[in-house]
Amino acid sequence: AAACAADEKVTDLNLQRSAAIDDRDSKFVAFRDLTTRLRSLVRGAYGPDSTQYAKVGGTRKSERKPRARKAKA
Repeated sequence: AAACAADEKVTDLNLQRSAAIDDRDSKFVAFRDLTTRLRSLVRGAYGPDSTQYAKVGGTRKSERKPRARKAKA
């Protein structure tokens, strides 16, 4: 009887843990979406090579590496 009660307690705690993890993950996703929207707004207002865009975490266009050309065969 004691083992069954302990097993039920562990199962209940695992469910609570899973619910807390899901809640945390959904909040991170919402925050990431909001951050992306903010960067898009700043990029549209000031341009992709602006210092304002860099300040909100975007990579300025001038700081990106140019694409390497493929060698012709």
